Amino acid sequence: MDYNLWYQNNYHLLSGHGLWLRGGEINTLEPQQFEQRRHSILITRLSTWRDTLESFTHKLLYQSAVKDPDFYADMAFLPPPSDTSVFDRDQIPWLLGTSSKAPASSFSMLAISLSIVQELVNLPLVLRKSGIPMSKKERLERPDIPLVILGGASALYTSSLLSDDPLVDGIFAGEEIDNIEKLFHCLKTGRSKKETLEHMETVGGFFQPENRERITTKVSAPLLKENLFLSNASISNGEEQAGKGNLQISEGCPSFCSFCAESFSRKPYREFTVDTLVRAASEMKKNMGLHSVELYSFNFNMHSDFPELLAQMCRLFENVKLKSQRFDLIADNPEILPLIHAAGKSSITCGLEGISGRLRRYLHKSLDNYRLRSSLSLLLRAPIRELKIFLIATGLENEEDFSEYKDLLTFICESMSSAGRHPRVIFSMTPLVRFPFTPLEKEPGCDPSVYREVMLQVERISRSRGFEFRSSASIDDYALSQLLTRAPGSAVIEAIDEAAQECGFIYYEEVPAQFIEIVKKKLRVRGLDFMKVISGAEWTDKSRSPVAINVTPEFMEEASGLLSRFEDRGYCLGRTDEKGVCRGCGACKEEMTRDKIVSLRKETKYSVQSLKDMISKSRAQNRFFPFKISIDRSRRGVPKETMGSVLARALMLCDERLVEGFRGFRGSLTSGRLGTGWICGEDVLTLIWKEDCLQVLEEICSKPAALDKVNGFMRNWMTLQGKDSGTVSFSLEFRSPFHFDISPFLKENALKCTMTKSPEGVCSYCFTPQSLKKKIVESVKSRASSEETVVTVKTGQKFSLQEFMSSSFPMCSGDELVRIEVGAKLDPESPRMV
Repeated sequence: MDYNLWYQNNYHLLSGHGLWLRGGEINTLEPQQFEQRRHSILITRLSTWRDTLESFTHKLLYQSAVKDPDFYADMAFLPPPSDTSVFDRDQIPWLLGTSSKAPASSFSMLAISLSIVQELVNLPLVLRKSGIPMSKKERLERPDIPLVILGGASALYTSSLLSDDPLVDGIFAGEEIDNIEKLFHCLKTGRSKKETLEHMETVGGFFQPENRERITTKVSAPLLKENLFLSNASISNGEEQAGKGNLQISEGCPSFCSFCAESFSRKPYREFTVDTLVRAASEMKKNMGLHSVELYSFNFNMHSDFPELLAQMCRLFENVKLKSQRFDLIADNPEILPLIHAAGKSSITCGLEGISGRLRRYLHKSLDNYRLRSSLSLLLRAPIRELKIFLIATGLENEEDFSEYKDLLTFICESMSSAGRHPRVIFSMTPLVRFPFTPLEKEPGCDPSVYREVMLQVERISRSRGFEFRSSASIDDYALSQLLTRAPGSAVIEAIDEAAQECGFIYYEEVPAQFIEIVKKKLRVRGLDFMKVISGAEWTDKSRSPVAINVTPEFMEEASGLLSRFEDRGYCLGRTDEKGVCRGCGACKEEMTRDKIVSLRKETKYSVQSLKDMISKSRAQNRFFPFKISIDRSRRGVPKETMGSVLARALMLCDERLVEGFRGFRGSLTSGRLGTGWICGEDVLTLIWKEDCLQVLEEICSKPAALDKVNGFMRNWMTLQGKDSGTVSFSLEFRSPFHFDISPFLKENALKCTMTKSPEGVCSYCFTPQSLKKKIVESVKSRASSEETVVTVKTGQKFSLQEFMSSSFPMCSGDELVRIEVGAKLDPESPRMV
């Protein structure tokens, strides 16, 4: 079957009119290379395209794979809820390469990135719906089926896949890009599937799920490598992510939070230097057309040179996004708070976790009451707009803990009153999932009903003090997560799959209570009790994935002992006034790595005022520059913000003097007027640049050779025609497979006109002076043929595209409106319509 033809005939029926399956993004391979390259890898997420827009793991995998000229890579996503019936109606495999439109069965490797354990629910269904046998034995016997390899952030927590005949052929637990590339390169050996998998076992962190006796060691290099950066990743077609990129500033975590899997599985903590990060950010900005960057780290304020890093990123980008940070580091480094506010951050997110000091010690949060209240005082005196505080329900809460939480909220209220500031304060609570490879691995799991009562109590207390409260994960979501992470074998995933088939459940972020009840029933049939599984009663050392992490078993056992005593011994990281102390976890194999973690942190060089002055001076230099462009018809529907990134990328690649000066997307003439990105043809895109870039842009726009160079970077996307030299309006040309009848539109808007028809069959509508005064349309022409109707409209300031199309092409439904191709033609002689 020609799946590309199927897409062309059915894209309008898909959510977002099929933009998620469009493919062909900038920095991705041309579809024809699927046949030209020797090996192919389909990088797959078990969640939807929209749910994974902010993730960059699959982009990093893609970037790593296609560096080798022997490899073609493509991406596939879980179809959105409303699209599965369209796929099933036409028997379309659910895993379809977005660019190649090739099914998963056509690739050499199916690389599944498991972000969260709940996505495992979808694994059997997605394999079944994609024509991939669920039996490894059958897959290995069939040369027409790819190797199925699972990795990702939750690959360690896949005990439910351990089986004599597993759902996947191999599992990789690790983050080192070098090792991932080694796994890809194993495909080049020309060996059988069985031999290829055996060769993959030489890569640290890789194992075959049926071979539980062989223990592999998860590898973490002592020094970070620059292949962790998204230097040349794809530019997403999603409007929300246009012009935005992720920059990883560190790897691992020096803390020992008992609830956090990454605190143990991704040690040791390592950082990139500021010079390295600035160089990587510049390359990323140039190659991806970025104006904003998010600094990726488990806690961004842990970076030893964060103030300098923040200043350099603010110099390079218009917007710098920062996520979670630690309360104790705010107390220890109070100068960081005004710095991040100067950088434009007024919404602060911090993890409190336990509602009392006792529970924070249980969670090994290393946050005493003094540092907590010191940091809260600083935060509530600062000019912040919003404070988000994350909480964890442990199931161990008692009246003393609730009383201490009430006292804390009283302190927050009094601090706000004293400071005369009242930011929005939001508490967000999630039930504690006790993960393998953490000190909580053998701790008794909590009955969901206990969590429900704890969270209701915390919600009542929070709301009674006037604060907002949210549950960041439902009780049923917890039940599913804990069940999967403590699965004693494949019987759990079999029960989950059978339950999902019975009630038609697919995991899309929410778990219904009905599904959990059916899972309990399916477990009982297999001799398993739901509560015994999540409590850990069925869990043994042999249940976990056969992987050794960097933290030694002795240290893990010692950390587990601290839990029962509610004892917290802190973490290794040095401070500005005190060196850290190595806690002896064993993760630092090199003395150099250990010394960097415990060494004194640098004191802040940047003053708040100097950072404010730099940002203020930079933004005062921002100027708008309008470009006249023509968008290829194949890019209809791509957001104009994305088109702006494509244009900015081409300009920066053409002349590197523009890299620092690109500051953002201002707008599109056509989408600003018409409110849609489904317009091809001519347009004016306005981008924001620093003043010292204007002369360079003028030169590019006035020289044919420079324009040719820019357009070479935008082939099949758009053509840069030059600078928009004057005020413009535009006319629209509609190419429609549907009958055209303007009468309803005229009636709805009380427009009067006379219609004349030429010998060639062109109908011209001439509007009366009174109708022209309404500034809706100036003229309309139409011509019908057996294949299509072509309508040309010279629009007025009050023209509504949606109204015109829905009333003038009455035979088409709302979904089919996008099948009408709308192209714009600029009119340089008319005044711009704002």
